[in-house]
Amino acid sequence: MAIPEANTPTRQPQKPVAPAPIPTATDEPALNDRFARPERELGQTLIARPAEDLRKLIDVNERFLFTRELFGGNSETYGQAIRRLNELPNLTEALNYLDSELTPAHAWNPESKIVLHLRDILEQRYR
Repeated sequence: MAIPEANTPTRQPQKPVAPAPIPTATDEPALNDRFARPERELGQTLIARPAEDLRKLIDVNERFLFTRELFGGNSETYGQAIRRLNELPNLTEALNYLDSELTPAHAWNPESKIVLHLRDILEQRYR
């Protein structure tokens, strides 16, 4: 005796069930976003920070460059000029000293890259 086919259950392929979405709070930032800080490059950080001492703003390479190119290799004259610039109370007086005393005394070209770089460092010092 044969079993009728109508009574035999056939297995239908099941459709995959999608996982339920995880509820998120759109009004509240993620933990990572709350603790994230805006990225700044190291150079921007150092430039933004004024210094009490001009010598801290001038790295070793700049010191040798300034001594050789602006002060004729005389490190004592360089040191005296930097000490004097440090003593001045504001940027106006520092630039006045640079323009009226140092530039003519050492025959600097006020538009040279090295002198302009020294001016930039002075502006950073008195910011």
